[in-house]
Amino acid sequence: MSTSLSLSLAKCKRMLTTLSSMAAVNALSFKDCPVRKQLVLGVSKLLQVDLSAKDISVSHRLYPASESNRQPTIIARFCSRRIRDAVFTNRHRLRAHNKDHPKARIFINESLTKINRRRSTSAYVSKRRINSSSYGQRME
Repeated sequence: MSTSLSLSLAKCKRMLTTLSSMAAVNALSFKDCPVRKQLVLGVSKLLQVDLSAKDISVSHRLYPASESNRQPTIIARFCSRRIRDAVFTNRHRLRAHNKDHPKARIFINESLTKINRRRSTSAYVSKRRINSSSYGQRME
C-alpha cells in the first residue's frame, strides 16, 4: 500500500511541476525595476517593441528573501507567446541603457519555476566544471 501511495505522490509532483512550467511559459522576470506595468511598457519602448497595456495580463512583485537595497523582481505575464518572445529576443537592447545608467540597470530573464531554476543552475555549474577541468589540456 505504501508503495502505491509513494508512486501516486511522485506522479502528482511530476504533474505539478509540469503545470507550473506551463504557467510560466508566457512570463518574464524584470530585475531591479521600480514599478510594474508602467515600467514594463517603458522598457518595451527601450526595446523598440510595440506593446500596450492590454498585452500584459498580470504583473506582480517578488520581494527578495533578505532585506536588501535591491528592488523586487517583477514578473510580467503576457497575453501571447509572440509578444513575450518579442520582448525577450530584444532584451539585448537594454545594454546601452544599463551602460548609461549604472544605478538604474534593468535585466530581463525567463521566469522559471523553482525546480527548473535548480536544474538550470546545476547544469550551468556542471558545464563550468567540465570547461574548467579541460582548460589547458591538449585535445588528441
